[in-house]
Amino acid sequence: MGELTSRALCSIVGIALIIVGVVGMSETVLPTKTSLAPSTMAVRIMGPATALLGVGLFMFGRTVPRKHRPSPMVLTIAGTAITLAPALIWTYGAALAREDAAFWAPAVAAALLVLTVPGLGMAIGGLRRLGRHVPEPSRPVQPGPKVKRRK
Repeated sequence: MGELTSRALCSIVGIALIIVGVVGMSETVLPTKTSLAPSTMAVRIMGPATALLGVGLFMFGRTVPRKHRPSPMVLTIAGTAITLAPALIWTYGAALAREDAAFWAPAVAAALLVLTVPGLGMAIGGLRRLGRHVPEPSRPVQPGPKVKRRK
C-alpha cells in the first residue's frame, strides 16, 4: 500500500471534523435526555465551529499539490494532535459549559470514532518513517563512449 498524500490526509481529517461538528449541532438542536437544555454560548458555537474547521481543512486540502507527501515530523505532530482532539473537546465542554457537560459525551464519542483512528495511523506512520534512513537517489549512469569495431 502506498503512502497517502497531504491532500488525502486533509480530506480525511476535514470530513471527520465535519461529522463531529454535525453531531455537535444535532445535540444543540435536540439535546439528549442526559443533557440539560444547551443554553450557553459555548454549546451553541462548538458544533458549527468544528464543522467550519472541517470544511476549511477540506478546502485547504484542495490547494495542496496533488503528489505532495508530508514529512515524517509533520505527520507525527499532526497525528498526535488529531488523536488528542477528543480530549480537547471534552476539556472545552467541561470548562465552559459546566451545567450541560453531558452534552459533550456524544460529540466526544463521535470524535473518538472518526478522529482517533486516522490520527493514530498518521502518528504511528510518521514515527515509523522518522527512524528510517532515506537513501539519496543515485545519479543515472552516463553512457560510455561508443567504441568502433574494426573489420
